[in-house]
Amino acid sequence: MASEATWVSMQRKAFVGWCNMHLRKKRYDPIEVNAVETSFDTGIKLMELINALYNVPFPKKYSKTPKMRMQKVDNLTHAFNMVAAAEITLRGTGTGNLLDHDLKMILGMIWVIILDYNVKGISVEELSAKEGLLLWCQRKTKGYDGVNVKNFYNSFNDGLALCALIHRHRPDLLDYDEVKSKDDAAYALETAFSVAEKDLDIPRLLDVEDMTSSSRVDEKAVICYVSEYFHKFSSMDQVETAGRRVGNLISITQQNKELQDAFENKAGAFKEWVDNKTDAHSQKDYADTHEGLRDQLADLRAYKRGEKAEKAGEKVEIESIYNNYQTRLRMQGRAPYQAAEGLSPAELDASWNNLNGVDRTRQVELRDELKRRLIDEQLLKRWASKTKRMHLRLDLLNEDTVEVVNDAKLGWNLETVLPSQEAFEGLEQEYASLSGLWNEIEALAAKIADRGLEITKYTHYTLDSIRAEYEAAGANVSEQKAAISDVVSLQQANDVLCKEFAQQANQFNDWVTERTADLNAELTGEPEEQLAAIQAKRNAIGEGEAMFAALGDANQRVEDAGILENQHTELEYEALASLYKHLDGIALQKIKTIQSTTGTQRAEVTDEQVNEFKEMFEHFDKDKSGALQNYEFASCLSALGHNVSGHELDAVIKKWDTTGDGKITFDEFVAFMIDQVQDVDSADQILQSFSVLAGGKDYVTEADLRSGKLSDEEISYCVANMPLYNGEEGCFDFKAFTQSVYA
Repeated sequence: MASEATWVSMQRKAFVGWCNMHLRKKRYDPIEVNAVETSFDTGIKLMELINALYNVPFPKKYSKTPKMRMQKVDNLTHAFNMVAAAEITLRGTGTGNLLDHDLKMILGMIWVIILDYNVKGISVEELSAKEGLLLWCQRKTKGYDGVNVKNFYNSFNDGLALCALIHRHRPDLLDYDEVKSKDDAAYALETAFSVAEKDLDIPRLLDVEDMTSSSRVDEKAVICYVSEYFHKFSSMDQVETAGRRVGNLISITQQNKELQDAFENKAGAFKEWVDNKTDAHSQKDYADTHEGLRDQLADLRAYKRGEKAEKAGEKVEIESIYNNYQTRLRMQGRAPYQAAEGLSPAELDASWNNLNGVDRTRQVELRDELKRRLIDEQLLKRWASKTKRMHLRLDLLNEDTVEVVNDAKLGWNLETVLPSQEAFEGLEQEYASLSGLWNEIEALAAKIADRGLEITKYTHYTLDSIRAEYEAAGANVSEQKAAISDVVSLQQANDVLCKEFAQQANQFNDWVTERTADLNAELTGEPEEQLAAIQAKRNAIGEGEAMFAALGDANQRVEDAGILENQHTELEYEALASLYKHLDGIALQKIKTIQSTTGTQRAEVTDEQVNEFKEMFEHFDKDKSGALQNYEFASCLSALGHNVSGHELDAVIKKWDTTGDGKITFDEFVAFMIDQVQDVDSADQILQSFSVLAGGKDYVTEADLRSGKLSDEEISYCVANMPLYNGEEGCFDFKAFTQSVYA
């Protein structure tokens, strides 16, 4: 166990260093390490420390240069009152201990303050502050070779634990393996102390000699120093968690991208093969000879059994990859994958089916061509050919008449129907032109009959059957002619409705456009006159109601007729209705703009926020006077994280004290809180934000800016544009900078 002299020496150095770190923020004189027992006997240094830590104001009257014991006692009484105001309980330490220079009691008092300010707030898994800090150190140094944190009195003696903490959070500041390889505790400790002081703004509260002179050092001094590491690095845990989550996301996304690429590569290659084969097999490149036609049929059969069969298996594999990818996305809670155009399983299936159809068509056409050539020289082929030609023309004529009529029925206006009517007239002429072919067929049938040949040997057509088709086609033309006439008549009636709507829609659109321009026109005169003018314009909007109703009736007639598109206008009823309804919104927005400009609108807060403000006000209104005294308001500011000096407190009260009585009423407090919770582009709020980053200093450093999570670009801008504070390198005058921005 460390000797009394050892722990007193360590506590003296560590505690004094910690106090001086905070005293410097208020530019108070530091405490001499060897004079700590005499530094508190006047009460002034204790008052400065409590003011620097908790922003508790100095008493209005106290002795600045106490010489007599009674003066010192009075000062110490004021100092202990400030300690009580900071809600710190000092058990066993009184004015006598400080007057009599009781070193142990003075160190104990400083330790209680350190615990309250720096350690008490540490909480890890509901453990005590000390245990929580120890657990934090164990977690952060886990896995580091040579580090085994078990306690605070000897686990940090070799310096490796401190180096591990720094390397764990800022690996760019030191090379842990290099420090470990030295096997030198003094070197490791000096490295940690130097890096922490230079790059992390953690003061050197411990000495290398004290840490290495005994196997059991003073744990309070170590806790005091290590707690600074906790506060510096604990905020980095959130960054670490965020990085892990982003890493997981990237890993999952990369895996998904690999699956997606695999699908798209295979599907793309498959689609390209299908398209190429479809294009190739769609070509009518049939041979001119019987032998050539037979070879083409053989090649087609070999392709189906070989190359195409393999592609069928590949198609199944592609569908499996796609379905597995979609299942993965669904289980990950991500949006379904939308394949590129033409690559979805349904589209690939459609392309495949289309290829099957093309292949079947090619096979049929090859066989037909071969058959046609074999009977080319025979008389009966002429009969088969002519009757087949008549049949095909009649069949095509029948299909075309039905298709033309169906196209007409699908037409959405008169303009799209009239071409179908013209096409049908061409089909009528086509039927009339078949009379010549019919005469040839009758003549050929007579020749075949004269020779006594079987007319159906190479075709199933007889003279009666082809006549039946010929006459049926004539009946179909007559029937479809009546149908297309009905369609044209319907579209003519619809065209009248469309023109009626177009006329009213154009008229109403012009009216809305004029009203919109009128509402958006620049207003002149006093705000009251502008409000009256815009209100009159708003009232005039109602004049369009009758016109809007008539437009609605015309639109309803168009919809009742099932009309999908109006070729006479691009205006839509719904869009015009929306424009009409927005007219009042434009007027209201302009009224609000004028009102907000003249100050007639006030920022509003929710009832819940008001209740929270009320609870906070009543908490700090200790004397229940209904108004916050300056010290009560100072406590409130401290709870909100604002450490203000006496002069700053007076300035804040003066700003929000609208009654001028030096107190803050509830309404004044609500106005102050609204200013705190709302982001306002104002010099006051920016100064307050810089003050928070500066930690109470009158200047900010680059490290302060980084603690606020500013980007590298934002920090570079500040460093380049902020003036130096009193010419000190690395210290930037944020007040002068803010004043220049809002000048």
